[in-house]
Amino acid sequence: MRTSRKSIARAGAVTGLAAIALLANPALGSAAVAGSAAVHTEGQRVIVDVTGVGSPSLLMCLVQVKNPMGDLLEGNPVSLTGTPGAGTYRSQALRDGTYRIEVLCADGDGLTFLTPFGGERVVVGGGSGSSGSSSGSADSPTGS
Repeated sequence: MRTSRKSIARAGAVTGLAAIALLANPALGSAAVAGSAAVHTEGQRVIVDVTGVGSPSLLMCLVQVKNPMGDLLEGNPVSLTGTPGAGTYRSQALRDGTYRIEVLCADGDGLTFLTPFGGERVVVGGGSGSSGSSSGSADSPTGS
């Protein structure tokens, strides 16, 4: 295969311009969703307060309620208002037991978990509530 010096020079110029663009605006290369989620229970419901959510290409944020085995019981979007976005999610009434709550947001670059990977553990019923707070940091561009 023949490669001309002009082709190599063009490729180098394009790469250089892309690097300069990323230096000028780092958000172009890493548009992970910023934000945090606080998870707690009220009676038989799980309450999730999502705050500080922002990304140049934000699509949506979602709360998933899972059993300890990881089976999805409920998964619904969180309605966000403002910039940065904030909103509250209230689950349906749940049976007494232990649940894992995941809050994730999708943007043009993939998924960002606002809770620890695997979910925030909460106990519903039995007179014991649980609470926790997390900030987004783990990215999963493949969505898994």
